[in-house]
Amino acid sequence: MKLVPVDHDPFAVDSTSQKLTPVDHDPFAEPKTDFSALEMAKNIPGSAVQFGKDLVHPFVHPVDTAKAVGKMALGGIDKGAEALVEALPGGVVEQVNQFNNQLTNMGFPLARLPESKDDMTFPNAQYADQIADFIKSRYGSVNEFKKTAMSDPVSVLADAALVMTGAGGAVRAGSKATGNIVQKVGMAADPVNLVTNTAKGVVAKVIPKDLPTNWYEGAAKFGTTIPQKQRTQMIQTALDEGVIPSSSGVDKLKDKINAVEVSLDEAIKQATAQGRSVPKGAVFRHLKELRQDKGGPLLEALSDLRHIDRTAKSFDLNLKRLNKSDLNPNELQKLKRDTYSKINWDAKHNTGTPIKEDTYKAMARGAKDSLAELVPEVIPANAKLGPMLELQPHLQRAANRVENLNLLPLGAPLNVGAGTVVGGAPGTAMGALAAILEMPKVKSTAAIKLNAMQKRALLAELLMNSPRATLAKQGLYQAGRAEEEIGP
Repeated sequence: MKLVPVDHDPFAVDSTSQKLTPVDHDPFAEPKTDFSALEMAKNIPGSAVQFGKDLVHPFVHPVDTAKAVGKMALGGIDKGAEALVEALPGGVVEQVNQFNNQLTNMGFPLARLPESKDDMTFPNAQYADQIADFIKSRYGSVNEFKKTAMSDPVSVLADAALVMTGAGGAVRAGSKATGNIVQKVGMAADPVNLVTNTAKGVVAKVIPKDLPTNWYEGAAKFGTTIPQKQRTQMIQTALDEGVIPSSSGVDKLKDKINAVEVSLDEAIKQATAQGRSVPKGAVFRHLKELRQDKGGPLLEALSDLRHIDRTAKSFDLNLKRLNKSDLNPNELQKLKRDTYSKINWDAKHNTGTPIKEDTYKAMARGAKDSLAELVPEVIPANAKLGPMLELQPHLQRAANRVENLNLLPLGAPLNVGAGTVVGGAPGTAMGALAAILEMPKVKSTAAIKLNAMQKRALLAELLMNSPRATLAKQGLYQAGRAEEEIGP
Protein backbone atom coordinates (compact mmCIF):
# COMPACT_ATOMS: atom_id res chain seq x y z
CA MET A 1 0.00 0.00 0.00
CA LYS A 2 1.35 3.33 -1.08
CA LEU A 3 0.56 6.71 0.50
CA VAL A 4 -0.10 9.35 -2.09
CA PRO A 5 0.49 12.95 -0.88
CA VAL A 6 -2.31 15.47 -1.43
CA ASP A 7 -1.87 19.15 -2.00
CA HIS A 8 -4.87 20.26 0.08
CA ASP A 9 -6.46 19.78 3.50
CA PRO A 10 -9.17 17.10 3.16
CA PHE A 11 -10.99 18.62 6.17
CA ALA A 12 -10.97 22.18 4.85
CA VAL A 13 -14.19 23.85 3.74
CA ASP A 14 -14.38 24.26 0.02
CA SER A 15 -14.24 28.02 -0.50
CA THR A 16 -16.09 27.67 -3.76
CA SER A 17 -19.03 25.92 -2.16
CA GLN A 18 -19.45 28.06 1.03
CA LYS A 19 -18.76 31.74 1.52
CA LEU A 20 -19.09 33.94 4.66
CA THR A 21 -21.02 37.05 3.82
CA PRO A 22 -20.24 40.04 6.06
CA VAL A 23 -23.25 41.76 7.72
CA ASP A 24 -23.63 45.50 8.33
CA HIS A 25 -25.42 45.20 11.70
CA ASP A 26 -25.13 43.48 15.08
CA PRO A 27 -27.45 40.43 14.95
CA PHE A 28 -27.72 40.51 18.76
CA ALA A 29 -28.60 44.22 18.98
CA GLU A 30 -32.02 45.30 20.28
CA PRO A 31 -34.41 46.07 17.41
CA LYS A 32 -34.84 49.81 16.86
CA THR A 33 -38.11 51.24 18.21
CA ASP A 34 -40.03 53.66 16.01
CA PHE A 35 -41.80 56.31 18.06
CA SER A 36 -45.54 56.55 17.43
CA ALA A 37 -47.46 59.61 18.61
CA LEU A 38 -50.70 57.75 17.91
CA GLU A 39 -49.65 54.90 20.21
CA MET A 40 -48.72 57.38 22.92
CA ALA A 41 -52.07 59.19 22.64
CA LYS A 42 -53.90 55.87 22.87
CA ASN A 43 -52.16 55.04 26.14
CA ILE A 44 -52.66 58.43 27.84
CA PRO A 45 -55.96 57.48 29.60
CA GLY A 46 -54.57 54.29 31.14
CA SER A 47 -51.33 56.02 32.07
CA ALA A 48 -53.28 58.84 33.72
CA VAL A 49 -55.32 56.36 35.75
CA GLN A 50 -52.15 54.68 37.01
CA PHE A 51 -50.64 58.08 37.83
CA GLY A 52 -53.73 58.91 39.87
CA LYS A 53 -53.53 55.60 41.75
CA ASP A 54 -49.87 56.22 42.60
CA LEU A 55 -50.70 59.77 43.70
CA VAL A 56 -53.40 58.71 46.17
CA HIS A 57 -51.68 55.49 47.28
CA PRO A 58 -49.82 57.13 50.21
CA PHE A 59 -53.19 58.26 51.62
CA VAL A 60 -54.89 54.90 51.13
CA HIS A 61 -51.95 52.79 52.36
CA PRO A 62 -49.85 55.11 54.55
CA VAL A 63 -48.15 52.33 56.54
CA ASP A 64 -47.07 50.35 53.49
CA THR A 65 -45.85 53.50 51.76
CA ALA A 66 -43.87 54.56 54.84
CA LYS A 67 -42.19 51.13 54.91
CA ALA A 68 -41.30 51.34 51.23
CA VAL A 69 -39.91 54.86 51.56
CA GLY A 70 -37.92 53.71 54.59
CA LYS A 71 -36.47 50.86 52.57
CA MET A 72 -35.50 53.31 49.83
CA ALA A 73 -33.68 55.46 52.37
CA LEU A 74 -31.92 52.46 53.95
CA GLY A 75 -31.06 51.17 50.49
CA GLY A 76 -29.39 54.46 49.60
CA ILE A 77 -27.40 54.43 52.85
CA ASP A 78 -26.31 50.81 52.42
CA LYS A 79 -25.39 51.39 48.79
CA GLY A 80 -23.19 54.30 49.76
CA ALA A 81 -21.65 52.37 52.63
CA GLU A 82 -20.93 49.42 50.34
CA ALA A 83 -19.10 51.67 47.86
CA LEU A 84 -17.12 53.32 50.67
CA VAL A 85 -16.03 49.98 52.18
CA GLU A 86 -14.95 48.73 48.76
CA ALA A 87 -12.80 51.84 48.27
CA LEU A 88 -11.10 51.76 51.71
CA PRO A 89 -8.17 49.48 52.65
CA GLY A 90 -9.10 46.48 54.77
CA GLY A 91 -7.06 47.67 57.75
CA VAL A 92 -8.90 50.99 57.91
CA VAL A 93 -12.28 49.27 57.77
CA GLU A 94 -11.32 46.87 60.56
CA GLN A 95 -10.15 49.70 62.85
CA VAL A 96 -13.35 51.65 62.25
CA ASN A 97 -15.47 48.60 62.96
CA GLN A 98 -13.53 47.82 66.13
CA PHE A 99 -14.11 51.38 67.35
CA ASN A 100 -17.82 51.01 66.51
CA ASN A 101 -18.04 47.82 68.55
CA GLN A 102 -16.26 49.45 71.52
CA LEU A 103 -18.92 52.16 71.51
CA THR A 104 -21.58 49.44 71.38
CA ASN A 105 -20.04 47.80 74.45
CA MET A 106 -20.22 51.14 76.25
CA GLY A 107 -23.98 51.27 75.69
CA PHE A 108 -24.24 53.38 72.54
CA PRO A 109 -27.24 52.36 70.38
CA LEU A 110 -25.12 51.02 67.50
CA ALA A 111 -25.28 47.70 65.68
CA ARG A 112 -22.22 45.44 66.03
CA LEU A 113 -20.12 45.14 62.86
CA PRO A 114 -17.88 42.25 61.69
CA GLU A 115 -14.24 43.22 62.14
CA SER A 116 -13.22 41.73 58.80
CA LYS A 117 -14.00 43.71 55.66
CA ASP A 118 -14.81 40.48 53.80
CA ASP A 119 -17.53 39.56 56.31
CA MET A 120 -19.49 42.80 55.93
CA THR A 121 -22.91 42.61 54.30
CA PHE A 122 -25.32 45.31 53.09
CA PRO A 123 -28.78 43.73 53.00
CA ASN A 124 -30.68 46.93 52.21
CA ALA A 125 -28.63 47.71 49.09
CA GLN A 126 -31.02 45.46 47.15
CA TYR A 127 -33.74 48.14 47.45
CA ALA A 128 -31.52 50.76 45.84
CA ASP A 129 -30.68 48.20 43.14
CA GLN A 130 -34.40 47.59 42.52
CA ILE A 131 -35.04 51.30 41.99
CA ALA A 132 -31.94 51.60 39.81
CA ASP A 133 -33.05 48.59 37.72
CA PHE A 134 -36.53 50.08 37.42
CA ILE A 135 -35.15 53.39 36.15
CA LYS A 136 -32.70 51.65 33.82
CA SER A 137 -35.46 49.51 32.34
CA ARG A 138 -37.47 52.67 31.58
CA TYR A 139 -34.75 55.10 30.54
CA GLY A 140 -31.57 53.08 30.08
CA SER A 141 -31.47 53.62 26.33
CA VAL A 142 -33.12 55.66 23.61
CA ASN A 143 -35.26 52.66 22.69
CA GLU A 144 -36.41 52.17 26.28
CA PHE A 145 -37.24 55.84 26.59
CA LYS A 146 -39.34 55.69 23.41
CA LYS A 147 -41.16 52.59 24.62
CA THR A 148 -41.91 54.13 28.01
CA ALA A 149 -43.00 57.44 26.49
CA MET A 150 -45.48 55.59 24.27
CA SER A 151 -46.77 53.15 26.90
CA ASP A 152 -46.77 55.37 30.00
CA PRO A 153 -46.62 59.02 28.85
CA VAL A 154 -48.10 60.59 31.98
CA SER A 155 -45.52 59.10 34.34
CA VAL A 156 -42.71 60.16 31.97
CA LEU A 157 -44.08 63.70 32.17
CA ALA A 158 -44.18 63.42 35.97
CA ASP A 159 -40.57 62.20 36.11
CA ALA A 160 -39.46 65.07 33.86
CA ALA A 161 -41.38 67.55 36.03
CA LEU A 162 -39.69 66.27 39.18
CA VAL A 163 -36.20 66.46 37.69
CA MET A 164 -36.66 69.92 36.15
CA THR A 165 -38.41 71.45 39.17
CA GLY A 166 -35.71 70.21 41.51
CA ALA A 167 -32.90 71.03 39.07
CA GLY A 168 -34.30 74.53 38.54
CA GLY A 169 -34.11 75.19 42.26
CA ALA A 170 -30.47 74.09 42.27
CA VAL A 171 -29.56 76.11 39.16
CA ARG A 172 -31.02 79.26 40.76
CA ALA A 173 -28.04 79.32 43.12
CA GLY A 174 -25.73 79.99 40.16
CA SER A 175 -28.05 81.69 37.70
CA LYS A 176 -31.39 82.93 38.98
CA ALA A 177 -32.82 83.66 35.52
CA THR A 178 -31.89 80.25 34.07
CA GLY A 179 -33.04 78.48 37.22
CA ASN A 180 -36.43 80.21 37.06
CA ILE A 181 -36.96 79.13 33.45
CA VAL A 182 -36.02 75.49 34.15
CA GLN A 183 -38.19 75.41 37.26
CA LYS A 184 -41.22 77.01 35.56
CA VAL A 185 -41.05 74.55 32.67
CA GLY A 186 -40.76 71.67 35.11
CA MET A 187 -43.75 72.81 37.16
CA ALA A 188 -45.80 73.38 34.00
CA ALA A 189 -45.05 69.78 32.92
CA ASP A 190 -46.38 68.31 36.17
CA PRO A 191 -49.49 66.31 35.12
CA VAL A 192 -51.70 67.73 37.89
CA ASN A 193 -50.62 71.30 37.17
CA LEU A 194 -51.03 70.75 33.45
CA VAL A 195 -54.63 69.60 33.79
CA THR A 196 -55.75 72.12 36.41
CA ASN A 197 -54.05 75.10 34.78
CA THR A 198 -55.36 74.25 31.33
CA ALA A 199 -58.84 73.93 32.80
CA LYS A 200 -58.51 77.30 34.54
CA GLY A 201 -57.30 78.92 31.33
CA VAL A 202 -60.24 77.51 29.37
CA VAL A 203 -62.77 78.41 32.07
CA ALA A 204 -61.43 81.98 32.15
CA LYS A 205 -62.44 82.44 28.54
CA VAL A 206 -66.10 81.66 29.24
CA ILE A 207 -66.41 83.75 32.44
CA PRO A 208 -68.67 86.77 31.79
CA LYS A 209 -66.46 89.85 31.59
CA ASP A 210 -68.30 91.78 34.31
CA LEU A 211 -68.64 88.88 36.78
CA PRO A 212 -65.52 89.70 38.88
CA THR A 213 -66.54 93.38 39.09
CA ASN A 214 -70.11 92.51 40.09
CA TRP A 215 -69.01 90.00 42.71
CA TYR A 216 -66.51 92.40 44.27
CA GLU A 217 -69.03 95.24 44.31
CA GLY A 218 -71.53 92.94 46.02
CA ALA A 219 -68.93 92.10 48.66
CA ALA A 220 -67.46 95.57 49.30
CA LYS A 221 -70.65 97.63 48.82
CA PHE A 222 -68.84 100.93 48.29
CA GLY A 223 -71.00 104.00 48.98
CA THR A 224 -73.70 104.63 46.38
CA THR A 225 -73.00 108.37 46.61
CA ILE A 226 -69.69 107.72 44.80
CA PRO A 227 -70.12 108.29 41.03
CA GLN A 228 -70.44 105.00 39.14
CA LYS A 229 -67.34 105.65 37.03
CA GLN A 230 -65.22 106.26 40.13
CA ARG A 231 -66.71 103.23 41.89
CA THR A 232 -65.93 101.00 38.90
CA GLN A 233 -62.35 102.26 38.81
CA MET A 234 -61.89 101.58 42.53
CA ILE A 235 -63.26 98.06 42.16
CA GLN A 236 -60.90 97.36 39.26
CA THR A 237 -57.97 98.67 41.30
CA ALA A 238 -58.92 96.40 44.20
CA LEU A 239 -59.20 93.41 41.83
CA ASP A 240 -55.86 94.12 40.13
CA GLU A 241 -54.03 94.70 43.41
CA GLY A 242 -55.64 91.61 45.00
CA VAL A 243 -56.98 93.33 48.13
CA ILE A 244 -60.19 92.19 49.80
CA PRO A 245 -62.43 94.41 52.02
CA SER A 246 -60.94 93.31 55.33
CA SER A 247 -58.27 94.43 57.78
CA SER A 248 -55.73 92.20 56.02
CA GLY A 249 -56.71 93.70 52.67
CA VAL A 250 -56.27 97.22 54.04
CA ASP A 251 -52.83 96.30 55.37
CA LYS A 252 -51.86 94.74 52.05
CA LEU A 253 -52.89 97.87 50.16
CA LYS A 254 -50.96 100.04 52.61
CA ASP A 255 -47.83 97.94 52.04
CA LYS A 256 -48.22 98.31 48.27
CA ILE A 257 -48.60 102.09 48.59
CA ASN A 258 -45.53 102.30 50.83
CA ALA A 259 -43.49 100.25 48.34
CA VAL A 260 -44.30 102.67 45.51
CA GLU A 261 -43.63 105.72 47.68
CA VAL A 262 -40.26 104.37 48.76
CA SER A 263 -39.28 104.07 45.10
CA LEU A 264 -40.18 107.75 44.63
CA ASP A 265 -38.12 109.05 47.54
CA GLU A 266 -34.70 108.96 45.88
CA ALA A 267 -35.83 110.92 42.80
CA ILE A 268 -37.59 113.45 45.01
CA LYS A 269 -34.52 113.81 47.22
CA GLN A 270 -32.31 114.53 44.20
CA ALA A 271 -34.75 117.11 42.79
CA THR A 272 -34.88 118.88 46.15
CA ALA A 273 -31.08 119.01 46.29
CA GLN A 274 -31.13 120.72 42.88
CA GLY A 275 -33.26 123.56 44.31
CA ARG A 276 -36.50 122.87 42.42
CA SER A 277 -39.72 124.36 43.86
CA VAL A 278 -43.23 125.62 43.02
CA PRO A 279 -45.24 128.59 44.38
CA LYS A 280 -47.39 127.62 47.36
CA GLY A 281 -50.56 128.45 45.43
CA ALA A 282 -49.97 125.39 43.21
CA VAL A 283 -51.42 123.10 45.88
CA PHE A 284 -54.75 125.01 45.71
CA ARG A 285 -55.15 124.45 41.94
CA HIS A 286 -58.03 121.95 42.26
CA LEU A 287 -60.00 123.89 44.90
CA LYS A 288 -61.64 126.15 42.29
CA GLU A 289 -63.13 123.12 40.56
CA LEU A 290 -64.28 121.71 43.90
CA ARG A 291 -65.94 125.01 44.85
CA GLN A 292 -67.83 125.02 41.54
CA ASP A 293 -68.98 121.45 42.14
CA LYS A 294 -70.13 122.08 45.71
CA GLY A 295 -71.46 125.62 45.27
CA GLY A 296 -74.52 124.92 43.14
CA PRO A 297 -78.14 124.78 44.29
CA LEU A 298 -77.38 122.23 47.01
CA LEU A 299 -78.68 122.02 50.59
CA GLU A 300 -75.26 122.34 52.23
CA ALA A 301 -73.56 124.48 49.58
CA LEU A 302 -72.75 127.42 51.90
CA SER A 303 -71.48 125.13 54.63
CA ASP A 304 -69.33 123.19 52.16
CA LEU A 305 -67.89 126.37 50.61
CA ARG A 306 -67.04 127.76 54.02
CA HIS A 307 -65.24 124.51 54.89
CA ILE A 308 -63.19 124.62 51.67
CA ASP A 309 -62.19 128.24 52.26
CA ARG A 310 -61.44 127.66 55.93
CA THR A 311 -59.14 124.72 55.15
CA ALA A 312 -57.26 126.63 52.44
CA LYS A 313 -56.90 129.70 54.66
CA SER A 314 -55.61 127.65 57.61
CA PHE A 315 -52.94 126.04 55.43
CA ASP A 316 -51.94 129.40 53.94
CA LEU A 317 -51.59 130.99 57.39
CA ASN A 318 -49.33 128.15 58.47
CA LEU A 319 -47.08 128.72 55.44
CA LYS A 320 -46.90 132.42 56.25
CA ARG A 321 -45.94 131.54 59.80
CA LEU A 322 -43.10 129.43 58.39
CA ASN A 323 -42.22 132.27 55.98
CA LYS A 324 -42.63 129.94 53.02
CA SER A 325 -43.78 131.17 49.64
CA ASP A 326 -42.54 128.13 47.71
CA LEU A 327 -42.61 124.37 48.31
CA ASN A 328 -39.86 121.96 47.26
CA PRO A 329 -40.39 118.32 46.17
CA ASN A 330 -39.73 116.92 49.66
CA GLU A 331 -42.33 119.25 51.19
CA LEU A 332 -44.90 118.44 48.51
CA GLN A 333 -44.42 114.71 49.06
CA LYS A 334 -44.70 115.13 52.82
CA LEU A 335 -47.87 117.20 52.42
CA LYS A 336 -49.42 114.59 50.13
CA ARG A 337 -48.64 111.70 52.47
CA ASP A 338 -49.85 113.55 55.55
CA THR A 339 -53.11 114.52 53.83
CA TYR A 340 -53.92 110.96 52.77
CA SER A 341 -52.94 109.72 56.22
CA LYS A 342 -55.53 112.03 57.80
CA ILE A 343 -58.17 110.92 55.27
CA ASN A 344 -57.51 107.27 56.13
CA TRP A 345 -57.53 107.95 59.88
CA ASP A 346 -61.00 109.46 59.55
CA ALA A 347 -62.13 106.48 57.44
CA LYS A 348 -60.79 103.96 59.94
CA HIS A 349 -62.46 105.65 62.92
CA ASN A 350 -65.63 106.64 61.03
CA THR A 351 -65.01 110.34 61.71
CA GLY A 352 -64.77 113.30 59.36
CA THR A 353 -67.26 114.44 56.73
CA PRO A 354 -67.55 114.07 52.94
CA ILE A 355 -66.61 117.71 52.31
CA LYS A 356 -63.54 117.42 54.53
CA GLU A 357 -62.40 114.35 52.61
CA ASP A 358 -63.06 116.01 49.24
CA THR A 359 -61.12 119.14 50.27
CA TYR A 360 -58.17 117.13 51.53
CA LYS A 361 -58.14 115.03 48.36
CA ALA A 362 -58.16 118.15 46.18
CA MET A 363 -55.15 119.58 48.01
CA ALA A 364 -53.32 116.24 47.96
CA ARG A 365 -53.96 116.07 44.21
CA GLY A 366 -52.56 119.59 43.84
CA ALA A 367 -49.40 118.52 45.69
CA LYS A 368 -49.13 115.39 43.52
CA ASP A 369 -49.52 117.32 40.23
CA SER A 370 -46.99 119.93 41.35
CA LEU A 371 -44.57 117.17 42.27
CA ALA A 372 -44.98 115.60 38.82
CA GLU A 373 -44.08 118.94 37.20
CA LEU A 374 -40.92 119.25 39.28
CA VAL A 375 -39.91 115.58 39.06
CA PRO A 376 -41.24 114.03 35.80
CA GLU A 377 -39.68 110.70 36.79
CA VAL A 378 -42.45 110.21 39.37
CA ILE A 379 -45.26 110.28 36.77
CA PRO A 380 -45.35 106.47 36.07
CA ALA A 381 -45.22 105.71 39.80
CA ASN A 382 -47.95 108.27 40.51
CA ALA A 383 -50.10 106.70 37.79
CA LYS A 384 -50.02 103.48 39.84
CA LEU A 385 -50.15 105.21 43.20
CA GLY A 386 -53.12 107.49 42.47
CA PRO A 387 -55.79 104.78 42.07
CA MET A 388 -54.54 102.99 45.19
CA LEU A 389 -54.69 106.18 47.26
CA GLU A 390 -58.21 106.83 45.92
CA LEU A 391 -59.26 103.32 46.92
CA GLN A 392 -57.68 103.33 50.38
CA PRO A 393 -60.30 105.18 52.49
CA HIS A 394 -63.22 103.44 50.77
CA LEU A 395 -61.61 100.02 51.27
CA GLN A 396 -61.12 100.90 54.95
CA ARG A 397 -64.82 101.76 55.36
CA ALA A 398 -65.82 98.55 53.57
CA ALA A 399 -63.47 96.60 55.85
CA ASN A 400 -65.03 98.21 58.92
CA ARG A 401 -68.45 97.12 57.73
CA VAL A 402 -67.34 93.58 56.83
CA GLU A 403 -65.48 93.04 60.11
CA ASN A 404 -68.61 94.04 62.05
CA LEU A 405 -70.86 91.60 60.17
CA ASN A 406 -71.97 88.24 61.55
CA LEU A 407 -69.90 85.24 60.47
CA LEU A 408 -72.61 84.32 57.95
CA PRO A 409 -74.80 86.74 56.01
CA LEU A 410 -78.34 87.26 57.28
CA GLY A 411 -79.70 85.46 54.24
CA ALA A 412 -77.70 82.30 54.92
CA PRO A 413 -80.47 80.46 56.84
CA LEU A 414 -82.89 81.23 54.02
CA ASN A 415 -80.50 79.79 51.42
CA VAL A 416 -79.96 76.62 53.45
CA GLY A 417 -83.65 76.26 54.28
CA ALA A 418 -84.74 76.73 50.67
CA GLY A 419 -82.14 74.22 49.52
CA THR A 420 -83.41 71.64 52.03
CA VAL A 421 -87.04 72.07 50.95
CA VAL A 422 -86.22 71.84 47.25
CA GLY A 423 -83.50 69.20 47.16
CA GLY A 424 -83.18 67.39 50.49
CA ALA A 425 -79.60 66.68 51.59
CA PRO A 426 -78.02 67.71 48.26
CA GLY A 427 -80.15 70.85 48.31
CA THR A 428 -79.00 71.62 51.84
CA ALA A 429 -75.38 71.32 50.72
CA MET A 430 -76.03 73.61 47.75
CA GLY A 431 -77.80 76.10 50.01
CA ALA A 432 -74.88 76.09 52.44
CA LEU A 433 -72.45 76.59 49.55
CA ALA A 434 -74.52 79.51 48.26
CA ALA A 435 -74.47 81.04 51.75
CA ILE A 436 -70.68 80.68 52.00
CA LEU A 437 -70.20 82.26 48.58
CA GLU A 438 -72.18 85.28 49.78
CA MET A 439 -69.70 85.94 52.59
CA PRO A 440 -67.89 89.19 51.65
CA LYS A 441 -64.37 87.86 52.16
CA VAL A 442 -65.07 84.67 50.20
CA LYS A 443 -66.93 86.51 47.45
CA SER A 444 -64.25 89.19 47.00
CA THR A 445 -61.45 86.59 47.03
CA ALA A 446 -63.26 84.62 44.32
CA ALA A 447 -63.70 87.82 42.31
CA ILE A 448 -59.96 88.53 42.52
CA LYS A 449 -59.15 84.99 41.36
CA LEU A 450 -61.55 85.26 38.43
CA ASN A 451 -60.13 88.65 37.46
CA ALA A 452 -56.60 87.24 37.46
CA MET A 453 -57.69 84.26 35.35
CA GLN A 454 -59.35 86.57 32.82
CA LYS A 455 -56.26 88.73 32.48
CA ARG A 456 -53.72 85.93 32.10
CA ALA A 457 -53.13 84.25 28.77
CA LEU A 458 -53.25 80.44 28.68
CA LEU A 459 -49.45 80.20 28.53
CA ALA A 460 -49.12 82.44 31.59
CA GLU A 461 -51.73 80.31 33.39
CA LEU A 462 -49.68 77.20 32.71
CA LEU A 463 -46.68 78.81 34.42
CA MET A 464 -48.56 79.92 37.55
CA ASN A 465 -47.38 77.19 39.92
CA SER A 466 -45.77 76.84 43.31
CA PRO A 467 -42.44 74.94 43.47
CA ARG A 468 -43.22 73.75 47.00
CA ALA A 469 -46.69 72.46 46.08
CA THR A 470 -45.39 70.82 42.89
CA LEU A 471 -42.60 69.01 44.72
CA ALA A 472 -45.05 67.93 47.44
CA LYS A 473 -47.34 66.34 44.82
CA GLN A 474 -44.34 64.73 43.18
CA GLY A 475 -43.21 63.37 46.54
CA LEU A 476 -46.59 61.69 47.04
CA TYR A 477 -46.52 60.23 43.54
CA GLN A 478 -42.96 58.92 43.79
CA ALA A 479 -43.68 57.48 47.26
CA GLY A 480 -46.72 55.66 45.91
CA ARG A 481 -44.74 54.28 42.99
CA ALA A 482 -41.87 53.23 45.27
CA GLU A 483 -44.25 51.12 47.34
CA GLU A 484 -45.42 49.42 44.16
CA GLU A 485 -41.86 48.70 42.98
CA ILE A 486 -40.29 47.66 46.30
CA GLY A 487 -43.30 46.32 48.17
CA PRO A 488 -44.14 46.83 51.85
